[in-house]
Amino acid sequence: MESIDNKKKLIKEKCIKEIDKILEEYDQSAVYDKLEYYICTQMKVVINNFNTELIKKMDLTTEQDYFVELFLNQNKYYYLSNTENFIHYDNLNYKLVTEDNLLQLILTTISKEAKLLAPWKQRTKNVIMKRIKQNNLLESIPESDTIQTILSLLSDIFNSKDEVKYFLTILGDNILKKNTNLIHIMDYNIKEFLNNINVYCQAIIGCNCINTIKYKFYDHVFSNTRLFNNRVTSNCSKNIKDIPALALFTVACHYSNKYKSSDNCLYENNTDESIVEHIFYLKDLTTDDIIGDFINKYIELTLKKEEIENKIISSKSDITQINMKDMLYLWKHYLDSKQIPNVLFSNTFKSEITKIFNEYYYDDLDSFIGLSSKYLPNIQLFLEYWNNNIEEELCDDYKFEVSEIIALFKIWLNSNYNTNINLSEKKVIDIIQYFYPDNTIIDNKYVTFIKHKMWNKDNDIIMIVDKFIDEILTNAYNATGKKVAVYDIYNYYCNNFQLIVSKKYFESVIKNKWGEKYIFENGNAFLIIP
Repeated sequence: MESIDNKKKLIKEKCIKEIDKILEEYDQSAVYDKLEYYICTQMKVVINNFNTELIKKMDLTTEQDYFVELFLNQNKYYYLSNTENFIHYDNLNYKLVTEDNLLQLILTTISKEAKLLAPWKQRTKNVIMKRIKQNNLLESIPESDTIQTILSLLSDIFNSKDEVKYFLTILGDNILKKNTNLIHIMDYNIKEFLNNINVYCQAIIGCNCINTIKYKFYDHVFSNTRLFNNRVTSNCSKNIKDIPALALFTVACHYSNKYKSSDNCLYENNTDESIVEHIFYLKDLTTDDIIGDFINKYIELTLKKEEIENKIISSKSDITQINMKDMLYLWKHYLDSKQIPNVLFSNTFKSEITKIFNEYYYDDLDSFIGLSSKYLPNIQLFLEYWNNNIEEELCDDYKFEVSEIIALFKIWLNSNYNTNINLSEKKVIDIIQYFYPDNTIIDNKYVTFIKHKMWNKDNDIIMIVDKFIDEILTNAYNATGKKVAVYDIYNYYCNNFQLIVSKKYFESVIKNKWGEKYIFENGNAFLIIP
């Protein structure tokens, strides 16, 4: 109040001083009359009108402030400046909206719910649009229902909810361009899914959300490398259309803002210790540490240097040795057991391992003499079995299941060495792919273009079908031309052989052999007796 009074006093003194100047400057009576009229009559009208407009303006300002806040509270809109996209959020889902539709909504709402603002309709619209453009989607906090929806949709890709949160934080860090020095190694099987996510991210947000994610180790700095390569499930080919992209990106940025970084997410979220240990496995290690651990776990010295030199060295010697190809396989085996990527190029590993065992390496043999590994005997037995029994087959219809190859391997082992070895399908596939890279394996189940000396599957099937038909023709009158279920023939086959093929393969052989006599009706296969 004191400041207003002071201002009044100052203005009054200033006005009186100006009036005195005018009175002193002019001598005409008309000037004095005009001055009196202006001050006592016209000025009063001007001030009254000004005061009325001022009050009206204050009322409109108050009304505008109230309406703007009400509109923004009832309608959650966000903005992405990179792509100039507007987004509406209904507390569960995010949806792109056009600027024209948003403007129409604002103007329509003003007309219906704030008629007092009609004179300020465009001004109010501009205020709201300015406020919306200040609402950065990437800084918003989604509702709990939205977060849980995203966590649930991703839970069948990863093994736990903690891992989903870590993955989302990685995406968020990339979108917000934080911790870009890190490298996150992920399973190659998730690449297509992530690429699809990134297409949406670049289109909607205008940035790359998988920049730090790699699928192979390529001479990266160990301390910056995070191993997230063993955490995806078989469902990692999930269709991106099943996941609301805007909600995914918003939740990802929310976690990045909440935890500050993907590394902090692991600690602050109390993630399982084994998961954290694997992700940070390379962080404090060196190449020497990893090769040293490999040697301790996989390599044994069986001869001293002087003992080797006293023997005749040849490729046919019974001296224990590991050739370079086997050494590289053992290295691969070690990496797989640790579930870590190949952190060294093959030539680099060869150079390092020969440097360490330089006294045991013979370049002319490309072998380490006097070294052995407890992991090699089983592999070498399988290679012997393969080399003695597997032959190339040009027909692509002829293939063996990995389980069949293992079953025959066990029979061969028992017959030749009176022993038994358990090799998993994964291990056998791994051996075949490494030592016989020209062989094609389909769906991690079928090895194509091969035949087996121990088992001619097609001959067994043809023989049993002929026998089955002969028995029918012998025991039934006028059976020719009648249908018999392939299922019954397959059961007959299963009861007569120890090694049996799958029903699918069984039917394919019958179809190829008997052609038009093989028919399919109402979901069942039949053979017409010839």
